[in-house]
Amino acid sequence: MSNGHVKTFFAILAALACLNFIFIAKLENTPCKETPKLRRFPSLDALNITHTNVPKKETPKGVPKKETPKKKPKYLEVISGSHYFKLLNNDSIFVKTGDISDMWIRDSTAQVWPLRSHASLIEKVLNMQSFFILQDPYANSYRDHKVKSSTLSDLRLGRKGWVATRNYELDSGCYFIRLLHYAWSHNNLEIDKYKTTVELLIDTWIIEQNHEEKSPYRYAELPRNGLGSPVTWTGLTWTGFRPSDDPHKYGYHIPSNLFAVKVLGYVLKMFPELLRVRKLREEILSGVNNYGIWKDAQNNKHYCYEVDGLGGCNKMDDANVPSLLSIPYIDPEGYDRVIWQNTYKWIWSSKNPYFYKGRFAEGIGSPHTPKGYIWPMSLVIRAIVDPSVSKEMRAKIEESKVRGKLHESFYKDDPRRLTREDFNWPNELYKELVALA
Repeated sequence: MSNGHVKTFFAILAALACLNFIFIAKLENTPCKETPKLRRFPSLDALNITHTNVPKKETPKGVPKKETPKKKPKYLEVISGSHYFKLLNNDSIFVKTGDISDMWIRDSTAQVWPLRSHASLIEKVLNMQSFFILQDPYANSYRDHKVKSSTLSDLRLGRKGWVATRNYELDSGCYFIRLLHYAWSHNNLEIDKYKTTVELLIDTWIIEQNHEEKSPYRYAELPRNGLGSPVTWTGLTWTGFRPSDDPHKYGYHIPSNLFAVKVLGYVLKMFPELLRVRKLREEILSGVNNYGIWKDAQNNKHYCYEVDGLGGCNKMDDANVPSLLSIPYIDPEGYDRVIWQNTYKWIWSSKNPYFYKGRFAEGIGSPHTPKGYIWPMSLVIRAIVDPSVSKEMRAKIEESKVRGKLHESFYKDDPRRLTREDFNWPNELYKELVALA
Protein backbone atom coordinates (compact mmCIF):
# COMPACT_ATOMS: atom_id res chain seq x y z
CA MET A 1 0.00 0.00 0.00
CA SER A 2 1.40 3.45 -1.02
CA ASN A 3 1.73 6.40 1.34
CA GLY A 4 -1.21 8.09 -0.35
CA HIS A 5 -3.45 5.08 0.22
CA VAL A 6 -2.44 4.94 3.91
CA LYS A 7 -3.33 8.60 4.45
CA THR A 8 -6.72 8.10 2.76
CA PHE A 9 -7.44 5.05 4.92
CA PHE A 10 -6.80 6.88 8.20
CA ALA A 11 -8.80 9.89 7.01
CA ILE A 12 -11.84 7.64 6.44
CA LEU A 13 -11.46 6.11 9.94
CA ALA A 14 -11.32 9.59 11.50
CA ALA A 15 -14.46 10.66 9.66
CA LEU A 16 -16.36 7.58 10.80
CA ALA A 17 -15.32 8.20 14.40
CA CYS A 18 -16.52 11.79 14.22
CA LEU A 19 -19.92 10.74 12.80
CA ASN A 20 -20.33 8.18 15.57
CA PHE A 21 -19.52 10.78 18.24
CA ILE A 22 -22.01 13.28 16.73
CA PHE A 23 -24.72 10.61 16.71
CA ILE A 24 -24.17 9.81 20.42
CA ALA A 25 -24.01 13.50 21.32
CA LYS A 26 -27.40 14.15 19.69
CA LEU A 27 -28.95 11.28 21.55
CA GLU A 28 -27.74 12.80 24.83
CA ASN A 29 -28.68 16.34 23.70
CA THR A 30 -25.08 17.26 24.39
CA PRO A 31 -22.91 19.50 22.19
CA CYS A 32 -20.45 17.54 20.06
CA LYS A 33 -17.34 19.14 21.55
CA GLU A 34 -18.47 18.76 25.19
CA THR A 35 -17.19 15.70 27.06
CA PRO A 36 -20.03 13.87 28.82
CA LYS A 37 -19.67 14.07 32.61
CA LEU A 38 -19.65 10.98 34.81
CA ARG A 39 -22.68 10.72 37.01
CA ARG A 40 -21.77 10.71 40.72
CA PHE A 41 -24.10 9.07 43.20
CA PRO A 42 -24.51 10.97 46.48
CA SER A 43 -23.11 9.38 49.62
CA LEU A 44 -25.35 7.99 52.36
CA ASP A 45 -24.30 10.88 54.58
CA ALA A 46 -25.38 13.44 51.94
CA LEU A 47 -28.77 11.76 51.65
CA ASN A 48 -29.06 11.69 55.46
CA ILE A 49 -29.64 7.93 55.39
CA THR A 50 -28.50 5.92 58.41
CA HIS A 51 -28.53 2.25 59.23
CA THR A 52 -31.67 2.78 61.30
CA ASN A 53 -33.81 4.12 58.46
CA VAL A 54 -32.47 2.02 55.61
CA PRO A 55 -35.24 -0.43 54.68
CA LYS A 56 -34.44 -3.94 55.84
CA LYS A 57 -35.73 -7.20 54.55
CA GLU A 58 -38.09 -8.50 57.19
CA THR A 59 -37.84 -12.08 58.39
CA PRO A 60 -41.25 -13.81 58.34
CA LYS A 61 -42.72 -14.49 61.76
CA GLY A 62 -41.97 -17.90 63.16
CA VAL A 63 -38.80 -18.28 61.09
CA PRO A 64 -35.62 -18.12 63.23
CA LYS A 65 -33.20 -15.42 62.19
CA LYS A 66 -29.93 -16.57 60.72
CA GLU A 67 -26.89 -15.25 62.53
CA THR A 68 -23.94 -14.26 60.39
CA PRO A 69 -21.04 -16.47 61.51
CA LYS A 70 -18.11 -14.52 62.90
CA LYS A 71 -14.89 -14.94 61.01
CA LYS A 72 -12.23 -16.49 63.22
CA PRO A 73 -9.07 -14.40 63.47
CA LYS A 74 -6.05 -16.15 62.04
CA TYR A 75 -3.73 -14.55 64.56
CA LEU A 76 -4.49 -13.32 68.03
CA GLU A 77 -4.79 -9.58 68.20
CA VAL A 78 -4.92 -8.91 71.91
CA ILE A 79 -1.45 -10.08 72.94
CA SER A 80 1.85 -8.32 72.27
CA GLY A 81 3.78 -10.11 69.54
CA SER A 82 0.60 -11.87 68.41
CA HIS A 83 1.80 -12.29 64.84
CA TYR A 84 3.70 -15.33 66.14
CA PHE A 85 0.44 -16.92 67.34
CA LYS A 86 -2.11 -18.77 65.26
CA LEU A 87 -5.39 -20.06 66.66
CA LEU A 88 -6.20 -23.64 65.67
CA ASN A 89 -9.42 -25.50 66.47
CA ASN A 90 -10.54 -22.81 68.97
CA ASP A 91 -8.69 -24.44 71.88
CA SER A 92 -5.09 -24.56 70.65
CA ILE A 93 -2.57 -21.87 69.80
CA PHE A 94 0.27 -22.56 67.38
CA VAL A 95 3.40 -20.49 68.11
CA LYS A 96 5.82 -20.10 65.24
CA THR A 97 9.45 -19.47 66.12
CA GLY A 98 9.94 -16.52 63.76
CA ASP A 99 11.21 -16.59 60.20
CA ILE A 100 10.81 -20.38 60.35
CA SER A 101 7.08 -21.05 60.43
CA ASP A 102 7.26 -24.21 62.54
CA MET A 103 6.58 -24.56 66.27
CA TRP A 104 9.25 -25.82 68.64
CA ILE A 105 8.12 -27.05 72.07
CA ARG A 106 11.14 -25.38 73.66
CA ASP A 107 10.91 -22.08 71.78
CA SER A 108 7.16 -21.76 72.19
CA THR A 109 7.40 -22.19 75.95
CA ALA A 110 10.11 -19.53 76.13
CA GLN A 111 8.10 -17.25 73.83
CA VAL A 112 5.03 -17.27 76.08
CA TRP A 113 6.86 -17.39 79.41
CA PRO A 114 6.65 -13.59 79.91
CA LEU A 115 2.88 -13.96 79.26
CA ARG A 116 2.41 -16.89 81.62
CA SER A 117 -0.16 -15.06 83.77
CA HIS A 118 -2.57 -15.07 80.77
CA ALA A 119 -4.33 -18.27 81.82
CA SER A 120 -6.39 -18.79 78.66
CA LEU A 121 -3.44 -18.18 76.34
CA ILE A 122 -1.18 -20.57 78.25
CA GLU A 123 -3.80 -23.30 78.32
CA LYS A 124 -4.24 -23.09 74.56
CA VAL A 125 -0.47 -23.26 74.00
CA LEU A 126 -0.26 -26.27 76.33
CA ASN A 127 -3.10 -27.92 74.39
CA MET A 128 -1.12 -27.49 71.19
CA GLN A 129 2.11 -28.75 72.73
CA SER A 130 0.36 -31.75 74.27
CA PHE A 131 -1.26 -32.66 70.96
CA PHE A 132 2.11 -32.53 69.21
CA ILE A 133 3.96 -34.56 71.83
CA LEU A 134 1.30 -37.26 71.59
CA GLN A 135 1.89 -37.40 67.82
CA ASP A 136 5.60 -38.12 68.33
CA PRO A 137 7.54 -37.57 71.60
CA TYR A 138 10.84 -37.75 69.69
CA ALA A 139 10.07 -34.78 67.44
CA ASN A 140 11.25 -31.29 68.32
CA SER A 141 9.27 -29.09 65.91
CA TYR A 142 5.87 -29.35 64.28
CA ARG A 143 3.82 -27.85 61.44
CA ASP A 144 0.52 -25.98 61.63
CA HIS A 145 -0.99 -28.53 59.25
CA LYS A 146 -0.80 -32.24 58.65
CA VAL A 147 1.15 -33.37 55.61
CA LYS A 148 -0.64 -36.25 53.92
CA SER A 149 2.12 -37.24 51.54
CA SER A 150 5.75 -36.74 52.61
CA THR A 151 8.74 -36.84 50.30
CA LEU A 152 11.15 -39.76 50.47
CA SER A 153 13.76 -37.41 51.95
CA ASP A 154 11.36 -36.33 54.72
CA LEU A 155 10.30 -39.89 55.44
CA ARG A 156 13.96 -40.84 55.82
CA LEU A 157 14.21 -38.24 58.60
CA GLY A 158 10.90 -39.10 60.24
CA ARG A 159 9.23 -35.91 59.04
CA LYS A 160 5.64 -36.89 58.40
CA GLY A 161 2.16 -35.85 59.46
CA TRP A 162 2.46 -32.93 61.86
CA VAL A 163 6.20 -33.42 62.42
CA ALA A 164 8.47 -30.77 60.89
CA THR A 165 11.77 -32.02 62.35
CA ARG A 166 12.47 -35.13 64.41
CA ASN A 167 15.67 -34.16 66.19
CA TYR A 168 15.12 -35.75 69.59
CA GLU A 169 15.91 -33.15 72.25
CA LEU A 170 15.38 -33.99 75.92
CA ASP A 171 14.85 -30.35 76.88
CA SER A 172 11.68 -30.08 74.76
CA GLY A 173 9.68 -32.18 77.19
CA CYS A 174 11.26 -30.34 80.12
CA TYR A 175 9.98 -27.03 78.80
CA PHE A 176 6.46 -28.44 78.39
CA ILE A 177 6.39 -29.67 82.00
CA ARG A 178 7.81 -26.37 83.23
CA LEU A 179 4.96 -24.44 81.60
CA LEU A 180 2.36 -26.98 82.73
CA HIS A 181 3.51 -26.75 86.34
CA TYR A 182 3.33 -22.96 86.30
CA ALA A 183 -0.19 -22.99 84.88
CA TRP A 184 -1.26 -25.56 87.51
CA SER A 185 0.34 -23.82 90.49
CA HIS A 186 -0.42 -20.19 89.54
CA ASN A 187 -3.38 -20.24 87.13
CA ASN A 188 -5.31 -23.13 88.73
CA LEU A 189 -5.25 -25.07 85.47
CA GLU A 190 -7.01 -28.43 85.52
CA ILE A 191 -4.22 -30.83 84.49
CA ASP A 192 -5.85 -34.27 84.29
CA LYS A 193 -6.14 -33.98 80.50
CA TYR A 194 -2.34 -33.66 80.26
CA LYS A 195 -1.48 -36.73 82.34
CA THR A 196 -1.19 -39.04 79.34
CA THR A 197 1.27 -36.64 77.71
CA VAL A 198 3.38 -36.39 80.85
CA GLU A 199 3.42 -40.17 81.21
CA LEU A 200 4.53 -40.55 77.60
CA LEU A 201 7.46 -38.22 78.25
CA ILE A 202 8.40 -40.07 81.45
CA ASP A 203 8.28 -43.44 79.72
CA THR A 204 10.40 -42.08 76.86
CA TRP A 205 13.02 -40.78 79.30
CA ILE A 206 13.12 -44.16 81.06
CA ILE A 207 13.59 -45.97 77.75
CA GLU A 208 16.41 -43.57 76.84
CA GLN A 209 18.28 -44.44 80.03
CA ASN A 210 18.90 -47.71 78.19
CA HIS A 211 19.42 -46.17 74.79
CA GLU A 212 21.71 -48.86 73.39
CA GLU A 213 19.41 -51.75 74.25
CA LYS A 214 15.86 -50.38 74.19
CA SER A 215 15.58 -47.19 72.15
CA PRO A 216 13.46 -47.29 68.98
CA TYR A 217 14.86 -43.91 67.92
CA ARG A 218 17.09 -43.69 64.87
CA TYR A 219 18.05 -40.58 62.95
CA ALA A 220 19.84 -40.79 59.64
CA GLU A 221 22.27 -37.96 60.39
CA LEU A 222 23.63 -39.61 63.56
CA PRO A 223 26.51 -42.12 63.47
CA ARG A 224 26.13 -45.91 63.70
CA ASN A 225 23.14 -46.01 61.35
CA GLY A 226 21.28 -43.39 63.32
CA LEU A 227 21.86 -44.79 66.82
CA GLY A 228 24.37 -42.09 67.78
CA SER A 229 27.79 -42.31 69.40
CA PRO A 230 28.20 -45.18 71.92
CA VAL A 231 26.96 -44.72 75.49
CA THR A 232 26.56 -46.95 78.51
CA TRP A 233 24.21 -47.01 81.48
CA THR A 234 24.78 -44.08 83.84
CA GLY A 235 21.30 -43.31 85.17
CA LEU A 236 21.24 -40.28 82.85
CA THR A 237 18.70 -40.12 80.03
CA TRP A 238 19.94 -39.90 76.44
CA THR A 239 19.26 -37.19 73.88
CA GLY A 240 20.15 -37.16 70.20
CA PHE A 241 20.46 -33.41 69.76
CA ARG A 242 21.38 -30.29 71.71
CA PRO A 243 19.05 -27.34 72.33
CA SER A 244 20.70 -25.73 69.29
CA ASP A 245 19.30 -28.57 67.12
CA ASP A 246 22.87 -29.78 66.50
CA PRO A 247 23.75 -33.47 66.97
CA HIS A 248 25.48 -34.41 70.19
CA LYS A 249 29.07 -35.51 70.53
CA TYR A 250 28.23 -37.62 73.58
CA GLY A 251 24.64 -38.70 74.23
CA TYR A 252 24.09 -37.46 77.79
CA HIS A 253 23.58 -33.70 77.79
CA ILE A 254 24.24 -32.52 81.35
CA PRO A 255 22.27 -29.22 81.30
CA SER A 256 19.19 -31.02 79.91
CA ASN A 257 19.51 -33.79 82.49
CA LEU A 258 19.68 -31.22 85.30
CA PHE A 259 16.60 -29.57 83.76
CA ALA A 260 14.90 -32.99 83.80
CA VAL A 261 15.72 -33.39 87.49
CA LYS A 262 14.00 -30.06 88.16
CA VAL A 263 10.81 -30.76 86.21
CA LEU A 264 10.51 -34.32 87.52
CA GLY A 265 10.16 -32.67 90.91
CA TYR A 266 7.23 -30.75 89.42
CA VAL A 267 5.69 -33.99 88.17
CA LEU A 268 5.86 -35.47 91.67
CA LYS A 269 3.81 -32.51 92.91
CA MET A 270 1.27 -32.61 90.09
CA PHE A 271 0.89 -36.39 89.77
CA PRO A 272 2.15 -37.98 93.02
CA GLU A 273 0.65 -41.31 91.99
CA LEU A 274 3.32 -41.72 89.28
CA LEU A 275 5.70 -43.67 91.51
CA ARG A 276 8.31 -44.38 88.83
CA VAL A 277 9.07 -40.67 88.60
CA ARG A 278 10.90 -40.54 91.92
CA LYS A 279 13.24 -43.39 90.94
CA LEU A 280 13.95 -41.80 87.56
CA ARG A 281 14.75 -38.45 89.17
CA GLU A 282 17.15 -40.00 91.69
CA GLU A 283 18.94 -42.01 88.99
CA ILE A 284 19.46 -38.98 86.76
CA LEU A 285 20.79 -36.87 89.62
CA SER A 286 23.13 -39.67 90.64
CA GLY A 287 24.30 -39.91 87.03
CA VAL A 288 25.16 -36.20 86.94
CA ASN A 289 27.17 -36.48 90.14
CA ASN A 290 28.98 -39.67 89.13
CA TYR A 291 29.60 -39.05 85.42
CA GLY A 292 28.91 -35.38 84.65
CA ILE A 293 31.80 -33.68 86.46
CA TRP A 294 35.47 -33.18 85.63
CA LYS A 295 38.40 -31.80 87.68
CA ASP A 296 41.04 -29.34 86.58
CA ALA A 297 44.75 -29.34 87.54
CA GLN A 298 43.90 -27.60 90.82
CA ASN A 299 41.30 -30.29 91.62
CA ASN A 300 38.42 -27.86 91.09
CA LYS A 301 35.21 -29.52 89.90
CA HIS A 302 33.38 -28.42 86.75
CA TYR A 303 30.26 -29.66 84.94
CA CYS A 304 30.79 -31.40 81.61
CA TYR A 305 28.60 -30.28 78.73
CA GLU A 306 28.08 -33.86 77.48
CA VAL A 307 29.23 -37.29 78.61
CA ASP A 308 28.91 -40.87 77.43
CA GLY A 309 29.57 -42.88 80.59
CA LEU A 310 32.64 -44.34 78.90
CA GLY A 311 35.05 -41.61 79.98
CA GLY A 312 34.09 -39.00 77.38
CA CYS A 313 33.50 -35.47 78.67
CA ASN A 314 32.83 -32.62 76.26
CA LYS A 315 34.30 -29.46 77.82
CA MET A 316 32.41 -26.58 76.23
CA ASP A 317 29.22 -24.59 76.44
CA ASP A 318 26.66 -23.48 73.87
CA ALA A 319 24.50 -20.36 74.21
CA ASN A 320 21.21 -22.20 73.75
CA VAL A 321 19.22 -22.84 76.92
CA PRO A 322 19.54 -25.16 78.76
CA SER A 323 23.27 -24.55 78.88
CA LEU A 324 25.87 -24.81 81.61
CA LEU A 325 25.67 -21.05 81.99
CA SER A 326 21.90 -21.26 82.51
CA ILE A 327 21.88 -23.89 85.28
CA PRO A 328 20.86 -21.36 88.01
CA TYR A 329 18.12 -20.13 85.67
CA ILE A 330 16.55 -23.54 85.01
CA ASP A 331 16.98 -24.72 88.62
CA PRO A 332 17.60 -21.85 91.06
CA GLU A 333 17.68 -24.13 94.13
CA GLY A 334 18.99 -27.55 93.18
CA TYR A 335 22.40 -27.05 91.58
CA ASP A 336 25.81 -27.27 93.29
CA ARG A 337 26.90 -23.64 93.60
CA VAL A 338 30.64 -24.33 93.97
CA ILE A 339 30.77 -26.57 90.91
CA TRP A 340 28.71 -24.11 88.90
CA GLN A 341 30.89 -21.12 89.88
CA ASN A 342 33.98 -22.98 88.70
CA THR A 343 32.15 -23.91 85.50
CA TYR A 344 31.00 -20.34 84.95
CA LYS A 345 34.53 -18.95 85.15
CA TRP A 346 35.73 -21.58 82.70
CA ILE A 347 32.99 -21.27 80.06
CA TRP A 348 33.09 -17.44 80.08
CA SER A 349 36.69 -17.49 78.91
CA SER A 350 38.79 -18.42 75.93
CA LYS A 351 39.01 -21.97 77.30
CA ASN A 352 35.50 -22.53 76.01
CA PRO A 353 35.86 -23.18 72.25
CA TYR A 354 32.62 -21.25 71.61
CA PHE A 355 33.48 -18.16 73.65
CA TYR A 356 34.28 -15.17 71.44
CA LYS A 357 35.68 -11.76 72.29
CA GLY A 358 35.80 -8.93 69.76
CA ARG A 359 35.90 -5.17 69.41
CA PHE A 360 32.17 -4.86 70.05
CA ALA A 361 31.34 -7.59 72.56
CA GLU A 362 32.24 -10.87 74.21
CA GLY A 363 29.96 -13.82 74.76
CA ILE A 364 29.14 -17.43 73.94
CA GLY A 365 28.17 -18.64 70.50
CA SER A 366 27.33 -22.04 69.07
CA PRO A 367 28.51 -24.54 66.47
CA HIS A 368 25.09 -23.84 64.93
CA THR A 369 26.33 -20.45 63.67
CA PRO A 370 29.61 -19.26 62.11
CA LYS A 371 32.77 -18.89 64.15
CA GLY A 372 33.02 -15.53 65.91
CA TYR A 373 29.25 -15.04 66.17
CA ILE A 374 27.88 -14.35 69.67
CA TRP A 375 24.33 -15.21 70.67
CA PRO A 376 22.53 -12.36 72.55
CA MET A 377 20.91 -15.16 74.54
CA SER A 378 24.21 -15.75 76.32
CA LEU A 379 24.35 -12.10 77.37
CA VAL A 380 20.78 -12.23 78.65
CA ILE A 381 21.38 -15.42 80.65
CA ARG A 382 24.60 -14.07 82.11
CA ALA A 383 22.75 -10.95 83.27
CA ILE A 384 20.08 -13.15 84.91
CA VAL A 385 22.44 -15.54 86.71
CA ASP A 386 25.10 -12.97 87.67
CA PRO A 387 23.58 -9.76 89.06
CA SER A 388 27.06 -8.20 89.38
CA VAL A 389 27.24 -7.79 85.60
CA SER A 390 23.53 -7.31 84.91
CA LYS A 391 23.73 -3.57 84.21
CA GLU A 392 26.73 -4.00 81.90
CA MET A 393 25.04 -6.85 80.02
CA ARG A 394 21.79 -4.93 79.58
CA ALA A 395 23.64 -1.99 78.07
CA LYS A 396 25.46 -4.28 75.64
CA ILE A 397 22.25 -6.10 74.75
CA GLU A 398 20.58 -2.81 73.86
CA GLU A 399 23.58 -1.84 71.73
CA SER A 400 23.41 -5.14 69.87
CA LYS A 401 19.83 -4.62 68.69
CA VAL A 402 19.32 -4.13 64.97
CA ARG A 403 16.00 -2.65 63.81
CA GLY A 404 14.91 -2.70 67.45
CA LYS A 405 15.24 -6.48 67.88
CA LEU A 406 17.63 -9.11 69.12
CA HIS A 407 18.61 -11.72 66.58
CA GLU A 408 19.95 -15.24 66.69
CA SER A 409 23.60 -14.13 66.71
CA PHE A 410 25.85 -11.23 65.74
CA TYR A 411 29.50 -10.94 64.81
CA LYS A 412 31.80 -10.11 67.71
CA ASP A 413 33.16 -6.97 65.98
CA ASP A 414 29.94 -5.68 64.40
CA PRO A 415 26.35 -6.40 65.54
CA ARG A 416 25.02 -5.47 62.10
CA ARG A 417 26.44 -8.74 60.80
CA LEU A 418 23.80 -11.11 62.11
CA THR A 419 22.01 -14.40 61.57
CA ARG A 420 18.22 -14.87 61.39
CA GLU A 421 16.28 -11.70 60.86
CA ASP A 422 13.33 -12.89 62.94
CA PHE A 423 14.07 -15.12 65.94
CA ASN A 424 11.68 -14.43 68.78
CA TRP A 425 13.14 -16.53 71.60
CA PRO A 426 15.92 -14.12 72.75
CA ASN A 427 13.55 -11.15 72.63
CA GLU A 428 11.11 -12.85 75.01
CA LEU A 429 13.97 -14.04 77.23
CA TYR A 430 15.16 -10.44 77.43
CA LYS A 431 11.73 -9.42 78.73
CA GLU A 432 12.35 -11.72 81.70
CA LEU A 433 15.56 -9.86 82.44
CA VAL A 434 13.85 -6.47 82.17
CA ALA A 435 11.11 -7.67 84.54
CA LEU A 436 13.75 -8.46 87.18
CA ALA A 437 14.98 -4.86 87.29
